[in-house]
Amino acid sequence: MDAFEKSLYVKPGSILGYALRPFSAFHASSLSLLDSPFLKESCGLGWGDLVTAILVCTSKREDGLDKVLLFQNSMAYRLYWRFKLLLCNISNEMQKMDSHIETYFDYPEVWAQEGGKRSGAPWYYYMVSLFWQRGVNSLDELWDMPLVELSCHKAILDELKGGAEIATGLIAERERNKNGS
Repeated sequence: MDAFEKSLYVKPGSILGYALRPFSAFHASSLSLLDSPFLKESCGLGWGDLVTAILVCTSKREDGLDKVLLFQNSMAYRLYWRFKLLLCNISNEMQKMDSHIETYFDYPEVWAQEGGKRSGAPWYYYMVSLFWQRGVNSLDELWDMPLVELSCHKAILDELKGGAEIATGLIAERERNKNGS
């Protein structure tokens, strides 16, 4: 199944009974901000990293990081999670989270190509900004949209842009031929 097909059919699972949301640009940005090992090499993961990732990946952008801050600042909330994790195989749960994130990082080949000028902004900002500037969705909807779906829509826009340039060139050539130029 390629990235285009996958974007339509991939459904997020759950971890420890918490339903994960499709991994979105908001999730990538939050985990990056929190320096999550789930976005890097998976070695050295701790139980707190798993809980943080669960709390982020069950949230929408409008929720912010309130649940994560509660986890970081409340001893009672940390004890609740620690007890919950004692009742499971933490390695399996970490593997589920790793698989959840990895599933949403499958996008069209257009992203595999290097080159061109870049501002240095994180790539997920480009995706959200592109559609937001066109007024396609609200900013919150875009930040919550699965990355693979955003990527597929972007690839189609790129193709349409190329197709539009070709069509414009054909129309211009036709007009020149019609006018005898």
